[in-house]
Amino acid sequence: MIAVTGANGLLGSRIVRTLLDQKHAVVAVIRKGADTSLLRDVISAIEVRHADVLDVYEIDESFRNVDTV
Repeated sequence: MIAVTGANGLLGSRIVRTLLDQKHAVVAVIRKGADTSLLRDVISAIEVRHADVLDVYEIDESFRNVDTV
């Protein structure tokens, strides 16, 4: 499983799509309340986890069972 931080942004959402095209399981790590409109068409194909990069506990939890970030 691959985690993409900032997956809801322009670059992150493109990376998510590329990984999905390559048949990878994807975890999208985004901030709580962030706009996910750029992921609208793929949201059902990914796992969304909420974390603030400044919160070590949240980041640690969001990377659970992830092989690659």
